Amino acid sequence: MLATHRFARCAFAALLACSLWGCDSGPDELEDDVPNVVNGTLSDGSGLTVGSASHFLIESDDPGYAGSVTMALSDLAQLCDLINANTISSESRWLSLQLFNSDGTKNLALVPGEYTVGGEGSGAGRFANVSFGKREACDSVFDEATGGTVTVTAWSANGTLEGSFAVSFGERSVSGRFLADYCTLPETEDPPVCK
Repeated sequence: MLATHRFARCAFAALLACSLWGCDSGPDELEDDVPNVVNGTLSDGSGLTVGSASHFLIESDDPGYAGSVTMALSDLAQLCDLINANTISSESRWLSLQLFNSDGTKNLALVPGEYTVGGEGSGAGRFANVSFGKREACDSVFDEATGGTVTVTAWSANGTLEGSFAVSFGERSVSGRFLADYCTLPETEDPPVCK
């Protein structure tokens, strides 16, 4: 129960962070020379052309708990610059992947391996919350992935997060890969400005 509560708090924090900073639509072909690719159809029937990818830490309020790592594949070219300026784009689309490594009672540091979409709160394991978000005229809408996996091949807390994913949104699905740079979240309590 305690792990589920902490997971829910971390999930809320990640959802809030991704809703605040946005993330052109159109399906992409998987290309060998492109580090960030989303291939397939998202929940609204569209694809996602990635402009940038960033990862950041969602820290736990409890000492000794690792929190989670969240990564966003955004259609915006400079996602991290917007995050640092505490600004959100009025029009944007993104795929958010929040990763948890749990021992059943608390979240541990992220490790390379496979993270299962859903299943959080079911004990020890590696879990992922994946959502597709879009913002139009500063209003955000989210759809949660219903299944799939995220595979982390390399991670450095203040460096890069690298891996791949294959997730479904009901009968639609997307797959791809990511190489996301670390982005520091702003140290402010103020809500971001939507422009």
